[in-house]
Amino acid sequence: MTSPKSRVRQATREEGRGAFRSRGVACIVMCALLISCGWGYRLLAGHMDAAMRRSLPTTVPLSQMPLELGAWRGEEFPLDEGIVATVAFDDEYINRRYTNALHGRAASVFVGYTGRPHKWLVHRPDICYPAHGWQRASETEFDLGTGTDSPVPCRLFEFTAIDPEQASLYVLSTFVVNGQFSSDTHVRNVRLFADEPPYIARIQVSAISCGRREADLAVLEDLTRQLLRPLRTIMPYWEP
Repeated sequence: MTSPKSRVRQATREEGRGAFRSRGVACIVMCALLISCGWGYRLLAGHMDAAMRRSLPTTVPLSQMPLELGAWRGEEFPLDEGIVATVAFDDEYINRRYTNALHGRAASVFVGYTGRPHKWLVHRPDICYPAHGWQRASETEFDLGTGTDSPVPCRLFEFTAIDPEQASLYVLSTFVVNGQFSSDTHVRNVRLFADEPPYIARIQVSAISCGRREADLAVLEDLTRQLLRPLRTIMPYWEP
């Protein structure tokens, strides 16, 4: 007959073996989870890397944007090579000065296109112009009527110079994000894993103020409308 002490020792050994088996199973499960998570992470990282490296060009080079837009006549003003060489600059761009043959007013046009998501940084007038010495005086969001298509969401910025004798500068800004207009890049829909790669185009039309806000805005709106017509044919895909 087994003594009480022997039965206690045997029960203790069995409990120990059971606890060891439980810990072993837990370790196996944990290792399996860690391995599967590692595989999952590498798989996701691979997909993310491939998606971020996709590059989508324009349908035709942006430089083919017409120099004649209605009554506006343009001339090229290439940017400094040091600016263009920056890592976060656009894949393609145009920088021009247009003059209206009817009333003589002039305005500058910048269009930058990026078809590689990993290059996207925030390039907005309220950031870039103050960095070059301009002070933001006002900012207004509005919809630009096009006459035929849906209104285009835009932002109108007024900047003043440090020199009080220098006239103000007005900048009309809008973006094309994955085929849709947007007044800001904050609302962009990146769609990294969509069939069509993502892209973003930034459009800025600026003019030195003549002293009458309504007249300045009319100049910017007219040139922007003329600009958007050919721009639609250059963007890779369009969602009206």
